[in-house]
Amino acid sequence: MAGRWQRLFDGAEAVSRGAAWVAGALLLGAAAWIGVEVLVRKLLGISTQGSTEISSYVLALSTAWALPYTLLRKAHVRVDVLVARLPLAGRAAFHLVALFVLLTFVLPLAYFGWGVAWASFVRRTAANTVLGTPLWIPQGLWMLGLVAFALVLLLITVRVVGLMARQDYAGVERLAGLGGSAEEPAAKGAKRG
Repeated sequence: MAGRWQRLFDGAEAVSRGAAWVAGALLLGAAAWIGVEVLVRKLLGISTQGSTEISSYVLALSTAWALPYTLLRKAHVRVDVLVARLPLAGRAAFHLVALFVLLTFVLPLAYFGWGVAWASFVRRTAANTVLGTPLWIPQGLWMLGLVAFALVLLLITVRVVGLMARQDYAGVERLAGLGGSAEEPAAKGAKRG
């Protein structure tokens, strides 16, 4: 059973790492384009058109697609002043609550993101800009990033629920814990349970 979970997490990690690299490359490309835009405007008095629109899409897409990797790396901001001082079982309970709270935000966001992208596709809505971008394209890609985040979040939550049922609080800490110095020394470097 643990091998199957490990394969699921390894697959999620590989896909999310690739998506995070693409998101980073898109951000660098958008930053370069904006830099060129500023120089061309200043030196030649002309605009490349569309840099603001495209960079807005890139920011939304890169954020959505980097979220799953950030979650798997335990790099989201967590206020841990009290949680880090709790015993292992208390920390595990708080980690589970944090996952459920995040799910109550992400699942509706992905659901309504689908509705927005679908409505733009059906209505053939385009951006009211020089580029006239069909809005379902950036909205759909953004929504897919949110769905990927929701799936990784569900995967972690289901695994944590199973670990909690077995009272494997150290496993919960390794999988969904705070990371860094708050982890149990035995949990550092250990594989996911």
